[in-house]
Amino acid sequence: MNPNALGRLEPANLGQCFIALNPAFFPAGYSQRLRKLTDQLRDLPVAVDAPGPVLVPGDNERIRTEEQLEGGIEILENIALALDRLAGKLGTERLGWR
Repeated sequence: MNPNALGRLEPANLGQCFIALNPAFFPAGYSQRLRKLTDQLRDLPVAVDAPGPVLVPGDNERIRTEEQLEGGIEILENIALALDRLAGKLGTERLGWR
């Protein structure tokens, strides 16, 4: 759970930008070169006092997805209750989150 979301009463005041790129339009061999680079970065020696391994963009999300597929998605209780009430109103299966 995002610790910045807990107990927040005001808007987050942040901006986000999403850009989708089609690697098929990049030069030939791009995907292989990028894979080689990310593998080299992940294989770098880890500093003694580092909190974990070397990560590249997307690694944290990939790790989190694997955790959620195995253990479920954590949501705030008030959201779970609202979804449960909505399921009751719509006559659909409830979450069974308890």
